[in-house]
Amino acid sequence: SMLNFERILVGASSLGVARSAFDEARRHAQQRQAFGQPLGAKQLIWSRIADMSWRIDSARALTFAAARRYDEGARGKELMKDAATAKLVGSEAAGFCADAAVQILGGDGLTKEYGRVEQIYRDARALTIAGGTSEMVRYLIARSALPDIALNL
Repeated sequence: SMLNFERILVGASSLGVARSAFDEARRHAQQRQAFGQPLGAKQLIWSRIADMSWRIDSARALTFAAARRYDEGARGKELMKDAATAKLVGSEAAGFCADAAVQILGGDGLTKEYGRVEQIYRDARALTIAGGTSEMVRYLIARSALPDIALNL
């Protein structure tokens, strides 16, 4: 039961990390000029920004839904899938957003001198482990979806 609560918290923490990566990438895409126009005008950049945005929105919706179920008294197995999904989608969104921010910022994204992106990148990686590895929570989700099959690890 405490693991379910922890997974919801990891989902929520992941939202903050993902949003920070998004904000840094968006700021850079708006301010940095390339060939006489903002970097964000390039399809490769704006499509990454869009992918960051919808992943954050999806993670937020799933995390809020799991938190709402917890607040309403759901515990144990009845909360396990929602909590695991919030953790998985949130931490993977944070990882995607951190990686996309590094790509958008280029070499500057990995230097402490430029800003926070290098720290965000490390934080996002840690979130894939906290509350159970991504592989483990995938197993929990699969167990919920395939209850009549003995799953191999």
